[in-house]
Amino acid sequence: MADSTSGTKPSAAELAGLEHSFAVDPTSDAYRPLAEAYLAMGRYMEAMVVGRAGARAHPTSPVPRVILSRVYGEQGREKRALEELDAALEVGGEDVPTLRYGAELRFHCGDAAGARSLLEKALALAPADEAVAELARKNGVELKPPTPAVQTPVVQTPVVQTPAMQTPVVQPAPAAQAPLATQGTPVLQPAAGVQAPQAMQGAPVLQPAAAVQAPATQGAPVLHPAQGGAPIPVFPNANGGQPASQPAEATSYAGRAAAAPATDHGRTPATKPAARAALDPSAWDTDDDDVAPRRGSGRQFLTLVVSVALVIAGLGGWHFLTKMREAREREIAKLLEETNEQLRKDTYASYKAASASADRILELEGSNYVAHAYLAYINALRWGEQGDGDDFKRRASEELAAAKKAGESHGRIVAAEAYIKFFDGDPKGAEEAIGKVLESGQRSGLLYTTLGTIQMWAGELDNAAASLKQAQAVEPNSVRVLAALGQLNRRRSMDTDAWTFYDSALRIDRDHADSLLGKALLVLDANEIDRPKSDQEKLLREAESQIDKVLHLPDGSISARQLALAKFARAQLLFAHDQADEAARLEREAFTLDPGNPDIRLMKGRRLLREKNVDEAVAEIRRAIEIEPRRASFYVDLSRALLAKPGGAKEAVTALEKALATFPDSGRIHVLLGDANRAVPSIDAARKAYERAIEVESGKMPEARAKLGAIWREKKEYAKAREELEKALKELGLAATGPTLALALTELGRTYDEEPNRDVQQAFERYAKAISASESYAPPYFLIGRISAGQRDREQQKQAIESLESYIRLAPKGEFAEEARSLLARLR
Repeated sequence: MADSTSGTKPSAAELAGLEHSFAVDPTSDAYRPLAEAYLAMGRYMEAMVVGRAGARAHPTSPVPRVILSRVYGEQGREKRALEELDAALEVGGEDVPTLRYGAELRFHCGDAAGARSLLEKALALAPADEAVAELARKNGVELKPPTPAVQTPVVQTPVVQTPAMQTPVVQPAPAAQAPLATQGTPVLQPAAGVQAPQAMQGAPVLQPAAAVQAPATQGAPVLHPAQGGAPIPVFPNANGGQPASQPAEATSYAGRAAAAPATDHGRTPATKPAARAALDPSAWDTDDDDVAPRRGSGRQFLTLVVSVALVIAGLGGWHFLTKMREAREREIAKLLEETNEQLRKDTYASYKAASASADRILELEGSNYVAHAYLAYINALRWGEQGDGDDFKRRASEELAAAKKAGESHGRIVAAEAYIKFFDGDPKGAEEAIGKVLESGQRSGLLYTTLGTIQMWAGELDNAAASLKQAQAVEPNSVRVLAALGQLNRRRSMDTDAWTFYDSALRIDRDHADSLLGKALLVLDANEIDRPKSDQEKLLREAESQIDKVLHLPDGSISARQLALAKFARAQLLFAHDQADEAARLEREAFTLDPGNPDIRLMKGRRLLREKNVDEAVAEIRRAIEIEPRRASFYVDLSRALLAKPGGAKEAVTALEKALATFPDSGRIHVLLGDANRAVPSIDAARKAYERAIEVESGKMPEARAKLGAIWREKKEYAKAREELEKALKELGLAATGPTLALALTELGRTYDEEPNRDVQQAFERYAKAISASESYAPPYFLIGRISAGQRDREQQKQAIESLESYIRLAPKGEFAEEARSLLARLR
């Protein structure tokens, strides 16, 4: 909209009335208040549809283009907003409200020079417009008042009249009025005794012959029977028939519409008949009653009737087509909303439903880029996340190309492109594609979720945590965000947090398959920790309940990959119940259902590792890497498995050095290489690996800094240790949680605990914060227990016993296990 509005949201009744008015006549001005209402409500898609309908119905008006510009502007799509503004200025370059809005937009976009140019033009057209002056003052622009136009004196041409020139004067119809466009245009003085139309009064006058009246036509030369019969042309002024200054009430679109006479889409009804009366000599005979009917008048009447009938039929067809087009646009808007709602459910069934509704949109409008974007996103997930095959990769790529062809920016386009890059083996490119958009200041729950999910799959768990927390802040009730946070915290061994997030997702959708399976796998992982048999049985019953819910969902509700994962989870349950034969059968079924799923291979390798079957565990993890060689996170498990083998540290170093050929810029792989070198031990090689990790990650790799700090502490270079650990904590941020934060705090506490000027209080506080950061991180429990065990206070000793017992439960074969048992024996 060119002029400002209050932006007040309409009531339901008011909106219904506006929608009804627009539906009755979509080519009228009813589009404008409806688009404004949608815009005020934040319903940008509907506002855009109505605005485009207005642009088609009113191609010479700047108003619909300005509305479209505002729709784009409020979504942060400044490039498109400026394009629509330019289109508005092409047809309304002398419309003051449009110029004023254009100046506001260009100021907002940082184009002060362009804004000033528009303000100067607006001021020239409307010197007294206070809104223009206020906008200039607000933005520190000093505008010079326009130079007054030079008034040219009107030359009255004397006309010599002879008796032969006295011609009967045509009296205009009493109700006839000259078009509004002729106001301010030089006109001919009518014959004496004949009153000029009201619209012509007060205009500059050329004095013609006393008995001749000129017609009030716009833009056409008017024949004046001067001497010799030569025509004297009278042209409209420089503004194309418009006066230099308009009445105040006509400066807004509403005022201009009110000031105009009743017209058929802006055309003055009497204009062309008036011209014919002036130019047709037969029309000068005013004695119509005495004129006999001309020959052929019946045929002319029949022709007129047929012509009118054809016009009516054409208008009826046009009205029908308009209604059909409007119904189609409403259906598209409805389908777009349905598609988005299905995507928010984040289930296999909802993705299929979303595909169907998006396909329906393309049947109605094949070039709809939003529908193409939705399909690109859906097909990318069905290919990479749900394992539906390479045909969905092809579909995703084709739909992405179709969506990008429109040149529009849309979150689903960015997300789809990132997923395609990631699943095609380019995790860095995937992250960069999203990072560029988010760095521009756009806050998108969709893009933060996509980025966090990709980072999690790539093994960048700390970065994933930061991204998914941003996503949760934008979309706190998103099932996909909550389920992703559950999966992330399960991978970080933060079981309590993982359980909370899975449970929150299931409160929104109790049948969300990924959350049900995640909860079951979380329980099965927790069952590996030493705990009373009654607690173990309770956990196993809970896991069985979650798995059964998935297996009893309606047909078509889960993908083959989800079904395979459910069968695999049940197999792990049976292994826990010592039903190895049935468990092995279910595992084989899972691999048959989804042979290309590397995740279940990885989970089998983890189970074998927990069962101390290290060689088979390594073999399964290597199979997962063969299926998906560009998943960096798989090397985390391979390194852990190799380090569990006697003398496996060197083998881990070899495997990780080989991985660096594929992931040369992966800070995570360099950290794993440092861990393997520490286990060899080769401390200098480990230090170099950690330093290289920091370098490839542009100076931000808190896990590498924490482990580098540990090396400096072990070397008793406490100042360097404290420096690296403080940097790690700063990079993690105040809101961080998880094992990396717990590691950094624990190492800082050990630095205070071991340096010559020992500060036990500072050390104890860091250990306590480490436990708060990650309840499953074992070392700080031992360190607190050791400090408390040295105190004589009974409560302190009780705390020591509890802490040492927690350590042994979490790490029965950990670094401090033997010392913890010795302390417990003494304390008891």
